[in-house]
Amino acid sequence: MRYLFFVVLLAGVAIFAGLAWFLLCSARAQGRVISTAARAWRNSDTGYDGIHYFSTISFTVGHDTHQFENPNSHVVPEVVGDVVTVRYRRSNPAQASVDNGWLMTLVALAGCAGLATFAAKVVFE
Repeated sequence: MRYLFFVVLLAGVAIFAGLAWFLLCSARAQGRVISTAARAWRNSDTGYDGIHYFSTISFTVGHDTHQFENPNSHVVPEVVGDVVTVRYRRSNPAQASVDNGWLMTLVALAGCAGLATFAAKVVFE
């Protein structure tokens, strides 16, 4: 059980450290939705078929324009021309994502709190 604890703890620390590092080494820019693609989607658990929409975002850093596809799908398509906030890695602006505001920070904090609780339970049992 203790070995499993350390494996889970190390995996969790790696995931949340990566997220924290991205947040610390990133900057924000205003981006614009330039296209939206519809893709078939099937939930293998429920058998639900549907359409999800993936947006391509364009943003400018200095004199360079970058584009990326938002990996987060939407049931309702984003409108071409909508302005979104982008978070990108300063050293490599090609690594970018739509900034979800405090959502990423809250996920990181909740994950760390969960890992700390799990660690305390295993260590003090």
